[in-house]
Amino acid sequence: MASPKKKKKKVKASQVAPSQALKPSRSEWLFVLPAILLTLVVFGQTMGYDFVNWDDDVNILENRGVTTFNLKTIFTETVIGNYNPLPILTFAIEHAMVGTKAGLYHFNNLWLHLLNVVLVYFLGRRLKLDQVPAALLACLFAIHPLRVESVAWVTERKDVLFTAFYFGALLLYEKHRQSGKQSSWHWGVGGLFILALFSKIQAVSLPLSMICLDYLRDDKFKLTAPFSLRLHPVLAKAPYFLMSLAVGLLGVYFLGRDGSLTDATNYNFIDRLAVGAYAYAVYLVKAIIPYEMSPLYPYPSKLPVQAYLSFAVVLAAVGAMIVGYMKQWRGITFALAFFTVNVMFMLQVLGAGQGYLADRFTYVGYFGLFWGMAYLFQQVSAKKAMKKGLLAGVGVYLLVLTVVSFQQTRIWRNGGTLWTHVSKLYPKAGTAHGNLAMFLRDGGETELAMGLYKKAIEVDPKSGSYHNSLGKLFFDNNRDADAIAQYSAGINVEPTLGELYINRGAAYAKTGKYREAEIDLNKGIELEPDNFNAYLNRSLLYYTQGRLNESLADYDIMMRMRPENHDLLQQRGAIKVSNGDVAGGKADIQAAIQLAGRSPEAAKYQEYLNGL
Repeated sequence: MASPKKKKKKVKASQVAPSQALKPSRSEWLFVLPAILLTLVVFGQTMGYDFVNWDDDVNILENRGVTTFNLKTIFTETVIGNYNPLPILTFAIEHAMVGTKAGLYHFNNLWLHLLNVVLVYFLGRRLKLDQVPAALLACLFAIHPLRVESVAWVTERKDVLFTAFYFGALLLYEKHRQSGKQSSWHWGVGGLFILALFSKIQAVSLPLSMICLDYLRDDKFKLTAPFSLRLHPVLAKAPYFLMSLAVGLLGVYFLGRDGSLTDATNYNFIDRLAVGAYAYAVYLVKAIIPYEMSPLYPYPSKLPVQAYLSFAVVLAAVGAMIVGYMKQWRGITFALAFFTVNVMFMLQVLGAGQGYLADRFTYVGYFGLFWGMAYLFQQVSAKKAMKKGLLAGVGVYLLVLTVVSFQQTRIWRNGGTLWTHVSKLYPKAGTAHGNLAMFLRDGGETELAMGLYKKAIEVDPKSGSYHNSLGKLFFDNNRDADAIAQYSAGINVEPTLGELYINRGAAYAKTGKYREAEIDLNKGIELEPDNFNAYLNRSLLYYTQGRLNESLADYDIMMRMRPENHDLLQQRGAIKVSNGDVAGGKADIQAAIQLAGRSPEAAKYQEYLNGL
């Protein structure tokens, strides 16, 4: 007698093994395609954009590591207190290929963002989303208006680059976790994590994001329960937490050493916490309604009452996560938790930076909220009665986001469009007027630039930097008395700004006031011992007075600062010859010829050497 057949047990969709939920196929790419096309519609225009005069100069145009392709400089020095050598290395490669033509830099930001969009789609598929909701997730990540800053701003290469490694690590982690193979995934994830950390310090949140993924996909997950590796879910991430701690402390040290953590406000401790709470609340709201977007959100002189009310929003979000965890509402808890762990280190509680908000800080964190929206769409669209209306609503929402993002992207065309936009939103922001003046100055609009520098001084009278900039503009136009007056006014309001003394010293030297010039240059070097221009100006002052030994001493310092500079070496050699050290001078000039290689300068150096 045949044994009775066993009835097959029905399996609910939510109980399907994660490894079965995603079967990679060509059809998957059809669902990624809309996000890719929307990305190209919004950001394709950036390939015709220029650099902007907001950190692009420091990171690329004036960065010696980039312009000379000096790997030692790239991997051992910080830029504005930030240690992110991999983005700087990519800039160096681009500079070697095209110099300062911005198109290639923008193109590379664009394709890195496209890569992140693809990674987001496939990570969403691994995390309980069907194809259409995962496509919605990818579209939201691709063209949300708060993406613009990270993609259209060349300096934010670190955002799109670190995120590629970050999401790559999460996708690899989730793939191996679902497959049950635990032997080698640590090496791949660990390697990608290191690359992400070398791209941007924000990557320190990776182990926390991994725990969020554990929670979402493990029905038996509890913070007190053993992990599949027979370790607590937090202890299993110990190597990653140690790396995060080390890099995080190092990053804080670098920022502090550079002065980037200096609080320019008069906020007390509660105020600083309110700034963080306000930023958290604003990021939550802007995920759905992206209003009043600005490249810069300057600190107000007095915090608005909304900042203090935002503590309630933070408590509500924390409460929602706790309740969601207790009641097993995994979607809500995961969405808020992933968002929170990826923005909490970027809330300006410590006072770093010039603004209390930054759209780019949401680049990774919004994955959590966008996943939550896509998951809600998946749950609601399962009801056929609501599906058509929901699809229409989502389509309209995406269209609105696309139009807003397209318009927002145009702000980043150049420094003029950027700072004009900021100055309209924040007419009392000295930075906006000052940087717009710099853009106009470089474009030859001298009178307009002078007017804007005066406006910047008017709205921010306690800053000496605008007096300094206006003074340099006067100096360049041979209005030396006006230049000295501006430098002096700047010293009165900000006596610790060394560049003011250095520039006033140069102006004094130009007018023949050598004694005053030397006093100022010495004071500037005392305040800013790493200021290259200070030594250059002082060496010229000494040379003009025939004090060749002192001039040579400053050249020795400058050569230690910029050993790759063949012009300095040639000039030092010429001074040595004038000082009677012909052999030493010839040696320097010969070394300069070797450093110059095949450049036109090498021939000039050789001609000078032949004439000795």
